[in-house]
Amino acid sequence: MCRYKIIILICLSVVLSAAAKNPTALELLDKYAETQNKIYKSFVIKFEEAREQYNSHTYGIEKGNRRGGSFCEMRFDGRRFYAIRNDFGNCMPNVRIFIPKEDPMYSVILWDGRFHYTFGKQPDKELEELAEKRFKTVQEREKFLKDRAGLLTITNRPERAKGGPGDFLGAITGHCDDFHKPRLISILRKAGKISVRDEMERIGTSKCYVMDAEAKLDRYTIWIDPEHGYNIAQFEDKWERILKKSQTDPGRKIQRDVSIKNVRFKKSAGIWIPVEAEVSDVTRNIGKGMLRISKRRYKRTDIILNPDHERLGSFAPDFPNDSRVQVKGIEGIDESKNYTWRDGEVVDEKGRVVFDSKTKKAERR
Repeated sequence: MCRYKIIILICLSVVLSAAAKNPTALELLDKYAETQNKIYKSFVIKFEEAREQYNSHTYGIEKGNRRGGSFCEMRFDGRRFYAIRNDFGNCMPNVRIFIPKEDPMYSVILWDGRFHYTFGKQPDKELEELAEKRFKTVQEREKFLKDRAGLLTITNRPERAKGGPGDFLGAITGHCDDFHKPRLISILRKAGKISVRDEMERIGTSKCYVMDAEAKLDRYTIWIDPEHGYNIAQFEDKWERILKKSQTDPGRKIQRDVSIKNVRFKKSAGIWIPVEAEVSDVTRNIGKGMLRISKRRYKRTDIILNPDHERLGSFAPDFPNDSRVQVKGIEGIDESKNYTWRDGEVVDEKGRVVFDSKTKKAERR
């Protein structure tokens, strides 16, 4: 009898010892946050994105199968932000033709610490087709193409500019959809329920801790990889929402499943960094039969941590000369007028400087 008690005690001690080695959810979040803060404190990151999308109904993007991609670069120093992206294919809203990779849709967002710049340019082919359809004379077409060569908007507050640094920066620094919304780490810390499973699971070559969390309507399952800096090796988010009266189709149930898989890591400056991942996003409108499936493949092609941004000129405004300029919310500049960008300056129709991006000063006219 005594021998059986000893065996039971030994077994219990083994179980308790194994349990003691398993970190808590908050301990895992601390380790994950530590790595994220090292990576995204200050950086230059270039990456490629390949996209495939299916829409059962027209919802922002035309229905049917669509595909495309983008080449992007982002720079961030904890306060200032720059992003440039070249999009091709037909996965973007309001795009009805397939945009070739050689003639992409071009967009830039810059927050230099005081002023916010957004620049956009449609592909030459798309503009030429529009000009052919809308105008009969060569003069009209040429004027249209010149006016649509590129539009630059300058404002003194990022929230006044459509897009802001939101989607660009949010997607890369661990925020939920938008840079102005909480980071995933903040949401998980405030989760109503959060726990770590007893058994680790193998993802790729690594044994990972598996964390389950419930935060409002979201149900998360997250695989944390201790062999690669406690980064996320796999991720799932499932939620259901009932649309409010103010939204389209009030009362309808929306289901969304988001997953991140096949993550690959690379070590840079002693820090493990995610460099490739596949993201799946499936949205269903229950009762109306709407279905949207989005698949994306991300690949980071170049990463510099803690660069010398001043030497690189990371946040110096640099846009094509003769671009049209709209100015919003800057004292001393008439918002109702159109201006032109020339060598870092905004000039009026008479060629007078109304804004200098180098000195960040507006000239009263």
